[in-house]
Parts: sequence; C-alpha cells; structure tokens
Amino acid sequence: MKEYFSLMSSKNKRKRKAPPLGIQILSVLAVLAGILFLLIGGLGILSVEAATIGVVSILLSIGYILYGLGLWRMETWAWYLAAALHAFGILMCFFTLDTLLTDWINVASLLLDIVIIYYLYTKRKLFDIKVDF
Repeated sequence: MKEYFSLMSSKNKRKRKAPPLGIQILSVLAVLAGILFLLIGGLGILSVEAATIGVVSILLSIGYILYGLGLWRMETWAWYLAAALHAFGILMCFFTLDTLLTDWINVASLLLDIVIIYYLYTKRKLFDIKVDF
C-alpha cells in the first residue's frame, strides 16, 4: 500500500528544470521591484492624498513578487502574469504620453517593458505556452 502512494505522488510531480540565467535575473528583479512597490505603497497609505497610489502600489507589489517567484519555478501562470504586468506598464506609459517624450524615466520604462515582453515571448516554450503571433 505504501508503494502505491509513493508511485502516485511521484507520478504527479512535474519535473522542473533550472530556469535559464535570463529568467533567474528577471525573477530576482521582479521580487526586488515588488518589495520596492510594497514600500512605496506602505508610505502612500499613510498619506490621505496618496492613498490610491498606495493601494495600487501594494497590488502591483503582490503581482511582481508572485511573478518573480513563479518564474523562478518555471510556472505557466507566472509567464502570463509577467506578460500582463508588463503590458500594463506599457499602457501606463501611454497614459503619460505628454511627459513620455521629455521624461527619460518614462522612455526607459517603456523600452524595458517592451524588451521584457519580447524576452518572455522568446522563452514561452519553456513555460508550455502555445501562443504564436
């Protein structure tokens, strides 16, 4: 009976490969960004005027930490979450289009989000993503 359960549990385990170096770097940076957003959100909630920014920052921090940990474990859902968060980042850059051309931080953020989405797209097969554009 004991052998049956050990066979069943080993059958359900998905073999995980170590993530490539680029995914490892992206994972660590995502967790660090999540921690930074958490600190910003905590400070924002303390101020009545910045409470909305604080709540959004806390939600983003949860998303970035989850996607960083999930990418490290090569989880499919983390690939989708990372792509969605960086697509949201691109969208937010267009909402600040008036300062986009004069503010180098917005330009860098836009370019970084595009590069990350492209990189994730090139690594989609590692995450069992079947999307082709």
